[in-house]
Amino acid sequence: MVQINLKKHQKKTYLQALAEQLDRENEYLCISIGDFAKNYLEPIEQSHGNQFLFLSDQIENAIGICVGLALEGFKLIVHAPATLLTRSSVSTLFYGISYQCLPITLVGLHAYWQMVSSLQNFEDLGFFSALPNFSVMEISEQSEIALFFKSLNESSLRPIYLRLPILDLPSYFPKDAELHFDQISVLRTGKDLLLISMGICSAEISRLYAEMDLYRLSWTHLHLHQLSPFPKKDLMDYFGDELKGVITVEAHLTKNGLGAELSKWISANELPKQIKHIRLGLQDQFMQGSSMGYLMRKYGFDALSIVSSAEILLKRKLNIDLNRCPKNLCLEGDQIFYK
Repeated sequence: MVQINLKKHQKKTYLQALAEQLDRENEYLCISIGDFAKNYLEPIEQSHGNQFLFLSDQIENAIGICVGLALEGFKLIVHAPATLLTRSSVSTLFYGISYQCLPITLVGLHAYWQMVSSLQNFEDLGFFSALPNFSVMEISEQSEIALFFKSLNESSLRPIYLRLPILDLPSYFPKDAELHFDQISVLRTGKDLLLISMGICSAEISRLYAEMDLYRLSWTHLHLHQLSPFPKKDLMDYFGDELKGVITVEAHLTKNGLGAELSKWISANELPKQIKHIRLGLQDQFMQGSSMGYLMRKYGFDALSIVSSAEILLKRKLNIDLNRCPKNLCLEGDQIFYK
């Protein structure tokens, strides 16, 4: 069992890991689309200027240039606001990258706590999961940074979409944990409940660990790094006879998301018994602009919603005091870089 540690951990940022990747692989070209991405990459641009290219936020033209560079043999890591990638460039992404299966890595910069909805993307993971050939990933934890660049070198023959939050990532896992992007990380093991989460929702569930232990709950918590291809290996091991139900928690649309993928997997497999499945996340609606903590409460994928869902599946009241739970460090707004 992996113990969660929510203390901050400044060992290595995404930008530091990106700079090391550019040092190791000279054939990589780092592209920023729009001023938001350019400002984010600015700390390492001066030291790697010959591997950087800035493109305007005319996204159709910018993606078209990236497609041309990839066809010429360049390895590309393209940074842009997640909203810009999903809401302005559908035809170019589909025919230019997905159809040709070009090895282009798209990094969608995601600002969870911004007060404007234009920077809060809630459909990006489902959107790219629906595109053929794409690997869809999300980073929300310190050790996942190195994990991502390792997977980048191993799966460079297909396009990748990465959701990257612009914040100081907390540390969930110990240094000796064996993690792979295409596999599920087991954070807790038990028999009564199964909780499966991605991104900042894993940190939200971890807030409840101590309180849930007071009630001697036997439950499993699985963390996913990758949504597509869906990591199915060993998933059957967690659907035992004593399982009361499953809760999936995701900070994006449930359509084409984690809950939808698990539902399809359940339908395609013969399980020991019928499983109750509660899907928490943004349902079939648009999300208003506000802080991510407020939005998680409003749209029902925060700690309180997780407890309420557990009570439904267990058919008993837990009386968990959320005031005694630690904060979700992924939601701290003081780490914002963009003024």
